[in-house]
Amino acid sequence: MSSRNNSCDTAVGLQSKLIALKAELKKAQSVIIQQQHMLQVQKQLMDRKQSIDKVKQKLINNLNLENQSLQNQVKKFEKLIQEKNQELEKLSLINKNLTAANNQLLSEITKQLSGPTSEEKEIRIQQIKRLSIIDTRPPPPPPLPLPPQKVKQQQEQQRKKPKRQLKQLHWEAVLMQKIEQTFWNDMDDLTIKVDFEQLEELFYQQVNAPQQQQITVQIQQPTLNQHIQILNQERSRSVELVIAKYRLTSQLVIQAVSNIDLKFLDGEKIEALMKCLPQGKEIEQMEKVKSMRDNQQIKLNIPEKFLVELYDMPFFEERLCSISFKMSFIEIKKSIDSKIQLVKNTCQQLLQCKYLEKFLLCCLAVGNYLNINTPKGIIKGFKLESIEKFNLIKGNDRETSLIIYIISIAEQENIPVFKFEENEDQLLNTQLMNLIGEVSKFSLIQIFNNEINQIKIGLKHLEKMLTINDQNINDSYQLFQQEVLNYYKVIENEYLEQQKLYEKLCDHYGENYQNYESEKVFQKFNQLFTLIKKAKIQSIQLKLSQVNESRIKETQTQLTRVRQSIMIEEQEQTNSVKKQIEQAKRLPLHELLKLKSQFKAKANGKIQE
Repeated sequence: MSSRNNSCDTAVGLQSKLIALKAELKKAQSVIIQQQHMLQVQKQLMDRKQSIDKVKQKLINNLNLENQSLQNQVKKFEKLIQEKNQELEKLSLINKNLTAANNQLLSEITKQLSGPTSEEKEIRIQQIKRLSIIDTRPPPPPPLPLPPQKVKQQQEQQRKKPKRQLKQLHWEAVLMQKIEQTFWNDMDDLTIKVDFEQLEELFYQQVNAPQQQQITVQIQQPTLNQHIQILNQERSRSVELVIAKYRLTSQLVIQAVSNIDLKFLDGEKIEALMKCLPQGKEIEQMEKVKSMRDNQQIKLNIPEKFLVELYDMPFFEERLCSISFKMSFIEIKKSIDSKIQLVKNTCQQLLQCKYLEKFLLCCLAVGNYLNINTPKGIIKGFKLESIEKFNLIKGNDRETSLIIYIISIAEQENIPVFKFEENEDQLLNTQLMNLIGEVSKFSLIQIFNNEINQIKIGLKHLEKMLTINDQNINDSYQLFQQEVLNYYKVIENEYLEQQKLYEKLCDHYGENYQNYESEKVFQKFNQLFTLIKKAKIQSIQLKLSQVNESRIKETQTQLTRVRQSIMIEEQEQTNSVKKQIEQAKRLPLHELLKLKSQFKAKANGKIQE
């Protein structure tokens, strides 16, 4: 009986195990089905991605082809414009020569008809008197020069005044005290030829036009009150992470620093240790801990103990900073040299850029005409940031802005604004624009405060470290200190020269050079060139659209002509058929039958052919 009971129990156990195994098999099958479904979904997604990539590639290729075709059309259009301009110049020269010849002929004819005039008679009498009697009286004094106010009034009277009220230009004028130092002093905006009627038509003030009020929303940035705690949890965690990452101990670090072991102290480790160095109040606390440690037994955390043991070494910070400075000196030197050279090249090119001066003179001529009846009218020069105001004024045709109109005037004054070929002889010079873009990312004062100041601090650390009587340190760092000192003297002189060149540039364009925040001035130049470039692209697009519209109109007129000719031919054919039918009606039967047989024969011959 006991054996039977045992066998029953084993059977029940086996059945329960089989049930559990079946449940596990079902779960595994369901997991496999889910995985297969996920694989199918992934395949579908990959197929969709591939199809989307193909479509994108096709679109990119189509866009490239369209851009190439547009560029070719623009080149052809510019060539046509140049040819037409040359023809117009030739015609204008011919007209001038003809008018001059006509005037000479008329004057000669009038002289021959009228004889000598009263003025000529008086001149001849005076000549005879001078020959007979020598006048001993002194010559009369030269006329006194006009005061500057009267000269200005005469120039203002020479200016043409608009017939209608024009849109006002809110620009910022250069102070008269600085005008003598700028290029504006040698310029006169009256020399620029402007089509004032066209300017009035495009930029007159519409009475019923609603004025858009610019709403300036001031976003208040949240002020963050940072309260730094000494040896807080974040600081201790960062130091502990550095110790664990590089498996550092205070003895290993001290030994490597004293022996200047650059195999152990690579750039990454030195950077991490520099971040771990105590700063400000932490140094005071470390000194307190050192003084208390001599009298009392103090328990310290691992990061605090690590920092305290490092500072037991004399001049530890100076040694570590000197090693770091020597490793990074070449990069600091390269960055200083490259930045100073960039500033030098950009300042020199901007001082020599005559096309920019002429373009700004065109802007001044147009702006003075717009503001002639306003308190901001007739100024001698304006600041660079005012160029954005030119772009904000839109024409009444809702297509041309004021800057686009000025570009057309500049091109009439033989200023090459933009050429499709890479050429330096143009206003939008790619080399100069790239230089300005690079220089506007930093300032002269940043070079002094960051890189040159790093060299100063490095020299101080080197001086302190060389006070240690260690032959290894003297051999490694004495020559390096002399090299750094020589470079510092050279770069200090170059920096002073660059400051003078930057001051000259600011004076030339009427800008302020206080605090030597050069990136702000170069950003103004960058904004100026980008606005001109965008406006030139818009003007080319407008010309292309006008050409396309003219072509569409020509094709439409040609289609209408073809349709009319087809209609006329159809009417003529119908009229001829009607005449033939009427003639056939009048013919007798036997002639009609003959015609019928002839038509059948012709039709059969055509079918056989």
